[in-house]
Amino acid sequence: MAWMEKMMERARAVPLSLEVGAYPGLGTDMVALVSKNMHRCRSLSLRQFWCFNPCPSFGIKAPLLQRLEIMGSQPTGGFVFPLDFLRGRAPSLRHVRIEAFSYIPWHSTLFVNLISLEVDTAVGPNGPDESSVEMLLSALARMSTLEVLSLHNCFPHPTPPTRVVARAHLPNLRLFRVTGALEDCACFLRQVTTNATAVVRVDIRSFGISKVDVEEFFTVFPSQLYTTPPPIAQALQFTWRNGKELEVDAQTIQQSTEFKSSFHISFKWKPIQSLGMSPLDLMWPCFVALASPQLRSFRILQGDIKGWDVEVWRKLAHIAPGLQRLSPGMGALSAELCKALRPPSEPDLAPADCCLPELSYLELEVPCDLPMTTPDGGETVLSALLAHSLAARAMIGCPTPELVFSVPCERSSKGWSEPFGDTVPGITIREDQGEPAVVSRIGEYKTLWG
Repeated sequence: MAWMEKMMERARAVPLSLEVGAYPGLGTDMVALVSKNMHRCRSLSLRQFWCFNPCPSFGIKAPLLQRLEIMGSQPTGGFVFPLDFLRGRAPSLRHVRIEAFSYIPWHSTLFVNLISLEVDTAVGPNGPDESSVEMLLSALARMSTLEVLSLHNCFPHPTPPTRVVARAHLPNLRLFRVTGALEDCACFLRQVTTNATAVVRVDIRSFGISKVDVEEFFTVFPSQLYTTPPPIAQALQFTWRNGKELEVDAQTIQQSTEFKSSFHISFKWKPIQSLGMSPLDLMWPCFVALASPQLRSFRILQGDIKGWDVEVWRKLAHIAPGLQRLSPGMGALSAELCKALRPPSEPDLAPADCCLPELSYLELEVPCDLPMTTPDGGETVLSALLAHSLAARAMIGCPTPELVFSVPCERSSKGWSEPFGDTVPGITIREDQGEPAVVSRIGEYKTLWG
């Protein structure tokens, strides 16, 4: 300890960045040394402070402190810092990060005028039994300057419906991340508003989730989150992971060539089969909530949608009639899709009478067990159906889409292009036996989607 004290003396009035750990035999002396120099501390990182009992308050003002990080505590019951921590006064404090079962009460006056706040704990930062929605919202209301807010598994129990809680408005947010159980996230998002330019990520981690739960969640998100009309998604991407996690990326295009992520949602739960849900039960409420006539691109990665019949495709086209680029993943290449794309057998049809009249790019995955030809050795069954549908569309003025067939296994792919002749602007056969590319940012569509 003597050498540390000597170094601080030599630093004189230079602002300090301190990382303090609680180690046996050094704890009390270290707290005294930090407290003595807190008046010139610019950054403070506290780690493994569960050794202290009671918790030190560092009972001196910290006028220069800009960044505070608290990490590491015992997982049994958590570690609550006292309300008078730093005397509740750090006028220059702008960035706070709290992790791993450490808590500062929400009503601490340190939570004011922050620019970034990251809280990652197992229960609310007041301790498991004391936090409330009112405390959390009151703290956020004092931090209207927040630009970055990340709350991970730290929500109080949902407020009973009979209690009225004032909403907190965060007009300056650029990044907003919420992680927790579906009910907790929905309750919190119902009480907070922000601007339409914030990038929002919601990660749902639930052991049980139903179709009704998802539909109710989308009555709150994103429509109630914004004080102005919510951003309009022009590109949607659904990614399945391990059969029990769905990630949804909704993107807006701010300029003609610039993609900007608006919101990202992920649902992680027990295998859907155990809850009697199909992939369609989860994907469809997401699509209905986020799609609009302005949607231009829709993509599904690592997902099988064999349950989508003609009516589902027609409903999709009704919700997003302006869709131009479609890559619907495994199981989409079916007679149902071909029938949906084919125009009605009626006279005097216009392009607007077709399903997805502006479709200009169609990417389809070919299952390895899909028959290549009819029993008599004729044309490929589904490619012939698709060719007939596209020819019928072209006759009434619809654009003929560029086609991409992805063949993920060893098999002949010659027959897939033959039925189309010269009627389509381009056909690409991808004989890729590897895992499909995962696009985490729709900004990458500019390279993966041409």
